[in-house]
Amino acid sequence: MPLDLLYCDLSRIELFNAQSNSHGNRKTLTRARSTQRQSGTDTSGKLAGGVPGVVSADTAATAISRNQLEDSLGESFDPSLADAIAFIAQHIDLPEPSPTSAPGIGTLIKVSGALSVTDLGLVKELLAGKIVSKAVRQGAKQGIKASGKSGQSGFDETGFIFETLASFPHSVKAELTTGTSIFWCTLRDENLITPAHEILLKHGMQIPGRWEVLAILDAYPNDILPPEANELDVLINGLGAMIQPFIGPIRTLLGRPEHAYGITPIAIYREIVLKPSH
Repeated sequence: MPLDLLYCDLSRIELFNAQSNSHGNRKTLTRARSTQRQSGTDTSGKLAGGVPGVVSADTAATAISRNQLEDSLGESFDPSLADAIAFIAQHIDLPEPSPTSAPGIGTLIKVSGALSVTDLGLVKELLAGKIVSKAVRQGAKQGIKASGKSGQSGFDETGFIFETLASFPHSVKAELTTGTSIFWCTLRDENLITPAHEILLKHGMQIPGRWEVLAILDAYPNDILPPEANELDVLINGLGAMIQPFIGPIRTLLGRPEHAYGITPIAIYREIVLKPSH
């Protein structure tokens, strides 16, 4: 069945394929075909006196002249997309992970569910405007006041988030929600088939339909971290202890939620229905 690709990391797929081919990756694929044309003249004459093989004097004879002409037609192809589709097809039946059988870090996985995409670059630009900035700050103050935490820490989280966004690089984040889990990732603009701003204009944040994601698992939700990973929290000291208070607000707004898996996406796609069901 044809695939509708929303995102495809061709560079990473090329790296995978290069490891199974000692000659590296194919850059071009050329198909050639040739045709031959033949032209020329032959002799013609009349036999005289009934003697076989003797040509009469009035015979019009011309020398045989034959030329073979060969036309070569060549077509060049870029095999990168075909290789990507083949790679996806090879792993389309991978089992989906679950909280009771989480695969190891670095495992190639495939998950399916509801997809949402957020253009953080657009959020950054909106917050730079005076009206939006004022409205967000007022909303944040009201939320802090309602929670009863106003003035307790002395740390201006809202101001910190605004300053962080101002210097934060443009990025796009996505979340795929299954029946039991959330898978969080960032998307590179150059690998998006449909630009993030076009997705926003058409759908908002949530894209309708069921989407498949082929990815590398690189982070667990905090509640199912292996014991050795939890022990790393104790090792934070020095400079780490100084920046730790700032990490929470950044990750809350921009980063992976604590209850979500972290993945490196290779392809995001859905199957195209050629004949609508009745």
